Amino acid sequence: YVDPQNGNDNQEGTSVKRPWKTLQKVNAQVFNPGDQVLFKRGGKWQGQLLPQGSGTQEKPIVFGAYGKGALPVIAAEGKFTDAVLIKNISHLAIEFLDIANFDAGVKEQKTGPTGVRILSEDIGTISNIRLSNLFVHDINGDNK
Repeated sequence: YVDPQNGNDNQEGTSVKRPWKTLQKVNAQVFNPGDQVLFKRGGKWQGQLLPQGSGTQEKPIVFGAYGKGALPVIAAEGKFTDAVLIKNISHLAIEFLDIANFDAGVKEQKTGPTGVRILSEDIGTISNIRLSNLFVHDINGDNK
């Protein structure tokens, strides 16, 4: 569990009562098949979500939301090329997130920023990536 107000990166993150706080803590973990990383609804994180670790066909790793209220926000604000980067991993679900990557200092770019990028680089095929119930908006990159 991840909560930007009541979380603490020194906690286990394994319950609503002892959540992590930051994307940096989430990005530093290598997750295992069947793990779930749930962001608190109504919360906002500035930065990039960079999942680590692959699930299996039967047990994907799920990044989603918990609680009531607005979708959790991942806002890269142009400080990262990709608000969410799924690189060289398989069997992953990203769901119920609000994703933005608007850089107010840039009128138009030829490459990026992007909301979600799925990248297979020098490893062959990746598979079973599920994106659902995402609100991706305010991306001022190109149309790729």
